Amino acid sequence: MGKRINNIPEAISVAFNQKVYEQKRNGQDVITLSLGEAFFDIPQYSFDHLDLEKGYHYTDSQGVPELREKIANYYNSLFGCSVSADENILVSAGSKIIIYMCLLAAIDPGDEVIIIEPAWLSYEHQIRLAGGDVKFIPIDDSMGNIRSYITDKTRLIILNNPNNPAGKVYTKDQLIDLHKICSQNNILLLVDEAYSDFVEPGQFHSIGSLFPDFESVIAVNSLSKTMGISGWRIGYVLAKPEFIQELLVLNQHLVTCAPTILQLYLAEHFNEIHTATYPQAQKINAKRKKVETLLSEAGIETAEGSSTFYIFLNLENYTDDAYALADQLLKNHNIAMVPGSAYGQSTKSYLRMSIGVESIERISIAINVLKNILANGEYYT
Repeated sequence: MGKRINNIPEAISVAFNQKVYEQKRNGQDVITLSLGEAFFDIPQYSFDHLDLEKGYHYTDSQGVPELREKIANYYNSLFGCSVSADENILVSAGSKIIIYMCLLAAIDPGDEVIIIEPAWLSYEHQIRLAGGDVKFIPIDDSMGNIRSYITDKTRLIILNNPNNPAGKVYTKDQLIDLHKICSQNNILLLVDEAYSDFVEPGQFHSIGSLFPDFESVIAVNSLSKTMGISGWRIGYVLAKPEFIQELLVLNQHLVTCAPTILQLYLAEHFNEIHTATYPQAQKINAKRKKVETLLSEAGIETAEGSSTFYIFLNLENYTDDAYALADQLLKNHNIAMVPGSAYGQSTKSYLRMSIGVESIERISIAINVLKNILANGEYYT
């Protein structure tokens, strides 16, 4: 076996959700606060009117032109961008593979990539798979100190806005300041905007709206999250034309194209689906506020965040490693959350709670169970 994979662990969130699937198959009722998605009421349309013959075969590696046009209109109208469907967009089989392709295109072995904790768990391991070295900014450090982490080997900074797992939304000024630092140091800024629809109007600023020429910036997004169709694996990237062409070569060799029939379907029904799902994504914010109130009443602290269906529970007053606690919650109480160790070196005392698929009533049950466990000290350290 090649050495590159030896030090890459399995994705902790996926591993915990696999346990959830197994327990559910065994007839157990699991309060699922571990899934990285929201369940929406999505309008369903027939595939019959689509060109099924075309759908059986490969399509444009850059993405079906009609779908790229819909994505461009979406970004331009909702976020004030000036994206070109032909020059600035590539569609592929989910944002995961796109981020990996961005890393392959942007860094060489030995280059450094900075990630700001808490950080989506696959950033670190994709960087290592691409031959890069990872530099972490701890959760309790300020973005104002980011210059102190930059070296002459730094080539890329990854920012998740809004953030998974905490739900933090970065301000316009923070994004501009970060871009300035990147430009001054010849560093590329990759902004993962997969949860853009889950932010209250006026609070989210796409990096593409601030820097329409995409100089030194890349934006990655995902229809999986915004439309609640994670199983379809459709994501896309926005970048300057030269970088899109580099990604196109990688996409041709690694993926060929995203599933043709699904792209045709989304190109046909993009506006109708988004019209239905966007209000539901916005309602998550109201639900989040209710859950935050329940957590506060239970005496459970949370990391800074105001958006998305993720809440990052700070349990540092109880344990310095919440992995065993997450394991106990699932095994003994049928409550699934993801341990914070998945999201950085400085976040082991946290748990990620995802509120996208369960009711307030069932979330409240889970919070009360967690409260009692913490109060009684019935957890492993």
